[in-house]
Amino acid sequence: MTSPTTTQKPAPTDPAGITAAVTALTTALVEIDASHRRIRHRLAHDLGFSTGELTAIYLVGTTENCTPKHLSGELDLSTGAITAMVDRLEKSGHLERRVHPTDRRSQLLAVTTAGRETNDAILGLYNSAIEDVVKNSPCVFDAGLIDCLRHAATAIDTAATAA
Repeated sequence: MTSPTTTQKPAPTDPAGITAAVTALTTALVEIDASHRRIRHRLAHDLGFSTGELTAIYLVGTTENCTPKHLSGELDLSTGAITAMVDRLEKSGHLERRVHPTDRRSQLLAVTTAGRETNDAILGLYNSAIEDVVKNSPCVFDAGLIDCLRHAATAIDTAATAA
């Protein structure tokens, strides 16, 4: 079975073409970001969490050696707010605290079986949403598109951490 291919246009080099391409990609990424927020809100509501709690479960489940301090930085919440959130998520059975192996002043956070099931639900919902794209948009088979999106993610992360 052969994959559909698309004809790639060369990258624009003139200022107007660059501006148009930047605007088009930025608009598409902003739309994806808004859709991402809506699906996270829906899923959090369906599962009985706030979007912040859902994000915390996801981050703890996908971050090696996640500490409350790291979670605080990722969610832009005070350590007190993180402590209260982790308390709620621990009580609900989605997270657990573990002894930090090298820093007795800190703890490691880990997802429980229920936390892993929540993360599976997040990915399952995304996968079912993206399945329509895969089935109906031949461009997803274009490695250039995937590279472009990954490059955009890296560029946005770099801009976010620049001084």
